[in-house]
Amino acid sequence: MLLVDDGELDDVRDCLLAIGADFAHLRGGAVPAHLDPPRDLFVTSTRHANLARPWPRTAPDRPVRIAVVGEDSGTLRATLRRLGYTYLVRRPVHPVALRLLLLHALYRGDERRSAPRVPLGYPVAAKIGMRRRDALLVDLSESGFRILLGEPVAVDAKITIQVPSELCGDDHFVLPGRVVRCVPDRSSPVDGSHAVAVRFGELEESARSLLQEALEMHRLGGPAEPEPPLDPPLPPPLVDGDEPPPRLIRRVEPSRDGTARGEARRLPHTPAA
Repeated sequence: MLLVDDGELDDVRDCLLAIGADFAHLRGGAVPAHLDPPRDLFVTSTRHANLARPWPRTAPDRPVRIAVVGEDSGTLRATLRRLGYTYLVRRPVHPVALRLLLLHALYRGDERRSAPRVPLGYPVAAKIGMRRRDALLVDLSESGFRILLGEPVAVDAKITIQVPSELCGDDHFVLPGRVVRCVPDRSSPVDGSHAVAVRFGELEESARSLLQEALEMHRLGGPAEPEPPLDPPLPPPLVDGDEPPPRLIRRVEPSRDGTARGEARRLPHTPAA
């Protein structure tokens, strides 16, 4: 796994530490002009997204690529899609949505391939029985969704959420399903939130269409076919002088007092794990 940034992805670093991921971290002047692809996961900002341009874009040789952006546009999504990125994370992102996305990206089972999720973090209204409750829509896929609720819900309970219009640029719509799992959320033990996984039943055609539209807006999709260089390309990372900087890898680990610390060392020219 590899994280590349200029200091703006500290929340991603902290999340990787929290889930126990073994990753390399390149930052600022330690980022080279060319980089070997990591084996499993690559997370970066748009400034360094071009590092993935020469990498394989077809499985199983491509790592999952996640771009974290402050602003979004159709042009940016098209550019990242051509570079082989699978997920685009927009700021601000809820920490629970971020954690679940990273865990999902690292998962190697069939579920990740069959129904990829998109991280969201939108407030929604959830209806369970006759009661309406405030919830946070953490992620969404073709087969279901995950929300955070302030109290537990029984497995197999019917639940409906009202999806806000800003999620897909259209009118709000309703998604019904049944609870398949409800567990205390590990990232918010103090407020007693529960992570509730819901699987869709039979969706109406209009709801299915709006669901697909929402997923397309928030998911870059699978790898694109090789294409000519983009015009204009994303800005390349800055390099001081004619020679590229040394491959300085910063392995980020928690210190005894719980804060993050890094140990910098030169590595041979081998792919990052």
